[in-house]
Amino acid sequence: MSGQITKIFITHLHGDHFFGLPGLLCTISLQSSPDSNKPPVDIYGPLGLQNFIWRSMELSHSQLLFPYTVHELVPTRDQCPAEEFKEFSYLDGGEVSPQGAQGRILHLDPVENSYLLVEDEQLVLKAFRLFHRIPSFGFVLEEKPRTGKLNVQKLKDLGNYFDLFFFFLISFLMPKSMCSSWVVTPIFSKCKKMAFTDN
Repeated sequence: MSGQITKIFITHLHGDHFFGLPGLLCTISLQSSPDSNKPPVDIYGPLGLQNFIWRSMELSHSQLLFPYTVHELVPTRDQCPAEEFKEFSYLDGGEVSPQGAQGRILHLDPVENSYLLVEDEQLVLKAFRLFHRIPSFGFVLEEKPRTGKLNVQKLKDLGNYFDLFFFFLISFLMPKSMCSSWVVTPIFSKCKKMAFTDN
């Protein structure tokens, strides 16, 4: 359901990738109720996206019932053919959204070669530059390594069932020509010898 959306990611500013965004925001608003404690919907995309959203809301006289914050990624000149690169830095300051907090202007980290969007104890969310006809970005969600919690007793309990499972599996799959001798295997912790007959 659109009312459960908390983050939106726009890869680039070609119409088929972002013209539907104002409509989506209005749909989210229709399924929302005013709540001053509700965290804003975070929107990530290329520089210029914030201006597009504000102008669309203003010209259509749309009032959203929830806060949103637009975080813009500043592209580098090598992300598209030189003749297609447009300078939008004049759009990155001055105006304040009537419906939410000012978002961040995100610049490329030259060491990591990425844009750090979000980081907490469990996850890291980054953006990477892509080469396209206009500046574009890919988004990567990484889960941080975490130590597992091993329930030893549960594994021991399950081990007894696995012994029986493997015994029946092997006895079912083993060719008859191999089933006339005693089979000794360490797989079965309960039964050291299992007899297979031709009967």
